[in-house]
Amino acid sequence: MSQNPKKKSGFDAAELAQFRKMLEEQRAEVLARVEQHEKPAREPAEAMADEMDQASHDADQGLTLRILDKERKLLRELEHALTKFGDGTFGMCEGTGEPIEPRRLQARPWARYSLEYKELLEREEKSFAH
Repeated sequence: MSQNPKKKSGFDAAELAQFRKMLEEQRAEVLARVEQHEKPAREPAEAMADEMDQASHDADQGLTLRILDKERKLLRELEHALTKFGDGTFGMCEGTGEPIEPRRLQARPWARYSLEYKELLEREEKSFAH
């Protein structure tokens, strides 16, 4: 009886394929949203007679640009996670080298760190901020 070999992360090939598919689908969704928001955000405002209309347009454009920035950051995280399949490090905490919890990866397949390590980083950030 042959067993399905597990990778260092603890996931077998079928599980890794499922995570890869999740990441690729998420990437496609983010790319579609970026494309949807990018064109209107880049269009120059037409001359508006009313200052209120201009202010409203500018506020909308600012919000759209902030949304695009967040989407691009997520896209970078997704791309980074996809590269980790190539070097066999998907599912491994970048801080400790230990496997990331499966539940965390189900929720955020692009996670770089285990929950414990991420909490440690956040605590350190707070202590430096004070």
